[in-house]
Order: sequence, then C-alpha cells, then structure tokens
Amino acid sequence: MPSALIHVYAGKLWAPGAGVPFFIGTLAPDCIRERADKDRLHLRLSDDRRGDLAKLLKLWGTEDQFRLGALMHLYTDYLWDNGPMEAHKNSYRGDTWFADYRSEISLASCYMYHLFDWAPPLWNEMDACPEEAYSSLEDYPAKKIKGYLDYNHMWLDTHDVGPSPAFPPELVEEFCRAAAESFEKFIKEEA
Repeated sequence: MPSALIHVYAGKLWAPGAGVPFFIGTLAPDCIRERADKDRLHLRLSDDRRGDLAKLLKLWGTEDQFRLGALMHLYTDYLWDNGPMEAHKNSYRGDTWFADYRSEISLASCYMYHLFDWAPPLWNEMDACPEEAYSSLEDYPAKKIKGYLDYNHMWLDTHDVGPSPAFPPELVEEFCRAAAESFEKFIKEEA
C-alpha cells in the first residue's frame, strides 16, 4: 500500500486530464481503516489478485470515473505490495517494520505534495467535490472518503518534510510511471 500522493501521482501520469472524481477514486479504498475489511477489499487475501482485479474491471467498467480511480488504486496497491513494500519489508531488521514503513511512505507523500505545484490545488478541488460524485461504491462510503480526504489534506498541508530515505523521489517516480503503463496495459487486455 503506497501513500496517498503515490496513488494520485500514478493516476495523474495515467490520466492527466481526468476529472476530480477519478482522483478521489485513486484514494477511496484507503478510507477503510479496519485491517480485516481493508485486506479483504484490497484483495490481499486473494489467491489470484490480478484475476480478481480483472473481475472488478468487468463489473465496474470504465465509464464511472470514480470507480475507475478506485480500480487504479487497487491495481497500484497490487504492484506496490509486490514491489517496493515487499523489498522494504525484506530489508528491514527488527520487529517494527510496519511502523517504520508507514513513517517512510508518509515522508514520501508529504514531500510530493509540496514538490508538485498541481497537488495542493487538486486536493482543494477534491475537498470541494460533492459527495454524490463519489458515492457509487457502497464498500467505500462517501462520508468515510470525505473524512479521509479532510484528514490527509490537513496532514499534508502542515507537514513539509521528506523525502523518504527508504522511498526516494527517483524510486517513486519510476514506480508511478511503471504503474501507469502497467494499468494501461491491464485495461486494454482485460476490458
């Protein structure tokens, strides 16, 4: 699971002109905080995660921009979990890798938010977007998404820190570009 700005940036690289509901979708699955529900909804318990993502694509389609953004979130998590997160976990020595990991992705997200001139205005647009525009997936309630957006906006706005030593800008840039390209291929193959 990458951080908020990694999700948004991968979405921006894939669909730079997408509407605000798409970008909210790239964040929506993380509005779920309960670990068991989050793992289930992120398909982390699946024996065939990519296959289950393809099933979601067929179920949700590509017309609803919010759903498409949520699908990109889940797909990006699939790539990240098997790439940078797994590498970090395997290189970590100690018992608290997850706390360290969360701290590192927070540093990466805050750094990106303050680095990209488009990030604060886009977040303002997401904050102003009516909840009806992102209410088409009952597993991700609009009220929870709004709370997630508000909290993260406040956090990002008030923490000008980073970059992350574990996930430096070059790694994040390379990952986001590869994720956008991979998602494009996935959509073409599975839609």
